[in-house]
Amino acid sequence: MHAVLSNKWRTTSENGRAIFERFAASQRIFVALRLRGRYVEAKRKEDVNHGT
Repeated sequence: MHAVLSNKWRTTSENGRAIFERFAASQRIFVALRLRGRYVEAKRKEDVNHGT
């Protein structure tokens, strides 16, 4: 009984970690996209300023 309980708890914690890692990875991608978008935007403004 105790072994089954601890095994179930371990599975739950591993699932939780997998979900958290997936969430963290998606957050990292989201932040990277936002940073890249900001960089592209700044670069475009820079190009426009140089163009005039």
